[in-house]
Amino acid sequence: MGKSEKENLTTILHKHLEEMQQAFQVLESKPRSSLEKVDWEKKLDRVVFMRCSWIAEAPDCEELEENMKIHFSMLQEFLLLAHRSKIGSGPTLADFIQESAKRFAHSIYSFFKEAVSCFGTLNEDRKLSIQQLADSVREACAFLKKIPSTNHAAIAREITRVANSLEGSLRQLKDLKPASSENPTNENTTDELTTGLNENYDDDDNGSFEGGEIGNGLSPDEMKMAVSGVIVFSDTLIVIKELVCVITGLGWHSKPANNDVKPVKLPELLFVRCRNIKVCLYELGVDLYPP
Repeated sequence: MGKSEKENLTTILHKHLEEMQQAFQVLESKPRSSLEKVDWEKKLDRVVFMRCSWIAEAPDCEELEENMKIHFSMLQEFLLLAHRSKIGSGPTLADFIQESAKRFAHSIYSFFKEAVSCFGTLNEDRKLSIQQLADSVREACAFLKKIPSTNHAAIAREITRVANSLEGSLRQLKDLKPASSENPTNENTTDELTTGLNENYDDDDNGSFEGGEIGNGLSPDEMKMAVSGVIVFSDTLIVIKELVCVITGLGWHSKPANNDVKPVKLPELLFVRCRNIKVCLYELGVDLYPP
């Protein structure tokens, strides 16, 4: 009996997965201009009710099936509302919305996938696993509240990530050492060139170069190249940080009601250019390392 119930729950879960994937296709498409835009705040009110939890006693088949039905029904509606919230959004803000909504949906699915998997065989280890997945759902829900509310805010955040990565690369360039400690001139020059560029950012992408440990033993010519690299990275960071301030200021001076529908082609283009510059500087940083 337990086996047939589990097979039935698995079939139902797969059906919900198919519906979720269909909703993803809608989410990724461009919304029709005739649709009414929906604000994140309105969607988040619905998400509050989608907090997966687990009790000490495992639910029976009927309870689990009903729980899945309720949550996936609300998830379907949430994804469609997220699609409508993209109206007036530029590419960067739209990506934020899509990825965050997908992350939340996948956390819901993973929770119920584990719940079905351990149906009838729940032990302490699996209870812990389910609780961890429930925590992941809550984290994904909390992340939704951090989505930028305007195009300018989204672009500024992405350009800030570029700056984060470049600062990580700059720190590595500053750690390059000359072959001889008898000539500290280059080291001092490097420190002077990078003064004031130690502002920290919270970002997982630290711009680390591939290829192992920080290089030591640079020749005088290689050290001059490294110092030149520090100048390039430092000056680029200054420009990018100023750009973030300008784009953020544009968002502040725009009316909230109209902010998302105003053309943002130039800020979007600037973000693309910053991302391309990051790639070029990363390649430059790799080339500055000794063979």
